[in-house]
Amino acid sequence: MSLESYRKRVLSEGKNIQEATIFETKKQQVDYILDSPSRKNVIINMDERNAIPSIPSDIDTFEIRKFLFMPDIKVYMGDYICHDGFVYLAMNQTTDVMFPQVIARNCNFDFPIGIKEESVQTGTKPNGEPIMQTKITHMVKPCVMTSKIYDIVSNSQVNLPAGSMSVYLPYVEGEELPILNQAIDYKHAQYKVTDLNFEKVILFNGVCEKGYVEIRLQRVMNTHDK
Repeated sequence: MSLESYRKRVLSEGKNIQEATIFETKKQQVDYILDSPSRKNVIINMDERNAIPSIPSDIDTFEIRKFLFMPDIKVYMGDYICHDGFVYLAMNQTTDVMFPQVIARNCNFDFPIGIKEESVQTGTKPNGEPIMQTKITHMVKPCVMTSKIYDIVSNSQVNLPAGSMSVYLPYVEGEELPILNQAIDYKHAQYKVTDLNFEKVILFNGVCEKGYVEIRLQRVMNTHDK
């Protein structure tokens, strides 16, 4: 094949050689994923209509996994990925549109978030005055709860101070978040929210804020203390 005939062929798939090369690279990546025996369809953000092909691989058994997607697929930090019966939280990502990858951790706890507060009558005093009590309606969201900080680069884990826990929750603009001093029960102990860290909430494409919030907890009571 002459150089001129090659040039005509590649230019038929793009306006110039650079575009044609990008087109061909993306096509090869799509074929690689679709034809791979490791291909799995994963569900993004609990929407079963949003199932997309991916190649998952273990970084630390099933607890931490890497997901390779087809070119131009938009999966962000803070998104949920459902795979193999588990729910994962995307906690890191590449920005390569031709080889998008996400590193995600298994969600191991459902975090209760108060979304509605109302007064309800629970009884009546002898003088007929109603006895009112504040009732909070909660929603729960899958989260990553851990007593360790995981360093993906060095593949190592560092323990947090005794009694401390970190929770990682998706950030969704307009949705409620945990509040300071909120108490939760976790594995025979009670914890309170001491801080919210928004360092991993990032403006993507100049359009939307995506990512996850780190909720810091401190143990205040063990079950046997009650």
